[in-house]
Amino acid sequence: MKKIIIVALTKDGKMGYQGQMPWNLPEELQLFKKITTGNTVIMGRNTWETIGKVLPNRKNIVVTSSQIENRKVIVASNFQEALKIADKFGKDIFFIGGEQIYQQALNFADEIFISWIKKDYPADLYFPKIDWHCWEKYYEHYYNSFIHSRYHRK
Repeated sequence: MKKIIIVALTKDGKMGYQGQMPWNLPEELQLFKKITTGNTVIMGRNTWETIGKVLPNRKNIVVTSSQIENRKVIVASNFQEALKIADKFGKDIFFIGGEQIYQQALNFADEIFISWIKKDYPADLYFPKIDWHCWEKYYEHYYNSFIHSRYHRK
């Protein structure tokens, strides 16, 4: 059971603009779905609200202090509680955003899956700084509009 950050970024770390992803790349979304299906996803409240629905065929855990009116979502009051809940499912755990979840996940993740978006986009939200000395690339695949890279902790 691995703990994996999965994110789409521009080369300079841009990941959001005005509460949304600044790009619309169906091929990248299909890859995200293929990778995360059958596993557990942990997200923050803003990511939950942006997605707007339960991700099917995945255990959905939302870290929030608020109530969520959806029985198919598991609510955790903090990051540590989300990890404890996710561990019980015995599946890989994917951290899918947002910024605060990614910041905390960098301390726990075994791997990082990044779809590097080739074009530049406007952004007001950036991925937290990664200490690349701690990570080693072990996989890369080229798509039309992005490069999917995978890194494991050294």
